[in-house]
Amino acid sequence: MECEGHPNVTHRDAVATVAVAAGELRCQEQRLARDIGAVGAGVTRFVVPPGGRTTPAHVHGDEEELVYVLAGGGLSWQDGRTHAIADGDVLLHRIHAEAHTLIAGPDGLDVLVFGPASATNLTWLPHAGVMRVGPRWLPAEVADPYAAEVTAGPLPMPAGGPEPTRPATVAHRDDVPAERYDRPGYEGVERRLGEHLGARSTGLRHTWIAPGALSCPPHWHSAEEELFVVLDGDGHALLGDDEVPLRAGSVLARPPGTAVAHALRGGPQGMTYLSWGTRVPADVVHYPRSGKIAIAGQCFRVEPVDYWDGE
Repeated sequence: MECEGHPNVTHRDAVATVAVAAGELRCQEQRLARDIGAVGAGVTRFVVPPGGRTTPAHVHGDEEELVYVLAGGGLSWQDGRTHAIADGDVLLHRIHAEAHTLIAGPDGLDVLVFGPASATNLTWLPHAGVMRVGPRWLPAEVADPYAAEVTAGPLPMPAGGPEPTRPATVAHRDDVPAERYDRPGYEGVERRLGEHLGARSTGLRHTWIAPGALSCPPHWHSAEEELFVVLDGDGHALLGDDEVPLRAGSVLARPPGTAVAHALRGGPQGMTYLSWGTRVPADVVHYPRSGKIAIAGQCFRVEPVDYWDGE
């Protein structure tokens, strides 16, 4: 049936905005997946005015981040070096690697930051000199890490400006190989952004699907979690027997183990979207229409039986 809404779908215009204003830290922040059933996944939108910064310089102990630049431009600051970024760029922030933050240029900066939920909340803020450990900050007297970042003074910037070349963890969407697929009922173009940058525990893809085409066979995951953000066009999310309208700015969460199959279908102009997901080796993918399952990349057809069958 057709649904006007769904508990796993929202639109960025309906998500509360938090204003950050602390020294160089100036932005509007939206936690897009917080209220749509995401279990171990998140996507945050940062809208940053010229010269503003998204976050304190930080590095995570167990959260791999993937960043997509929606509009504007600026600098990716990584361990004191800077790299120019602009609309369509994608960045990987690795675990236990460079401390990082984003700085808006003269036209401002609009980005999406995808990441899994942390199991430890271990985060090091080298400029502020503080660390998050579980629910607490160390040293113990630190109550506000943003205030600690401001107290530390301006973020050191390289005298020579941005590096002439960018690291392998930064690329433009169009520099990632496009994979075209066209078979009855399915037509689109996909770019594996996260894989191209070297992501290990998560993935990010940029996909366009043709009008009326499905993104993939309807399926659900036993262990992996997915988030979808519509960039352009419109269409529908097929969620079991429901069809939920999507448009630019729509956000869809697919938590693991729901037994509700999902796929996307392009509208009259087609639909362009980002899909982000965790990578869990023990995941089993279920395809209810065809009675298949996929394990470790291999597909099998299974026959459901009663628990006591053959006993």
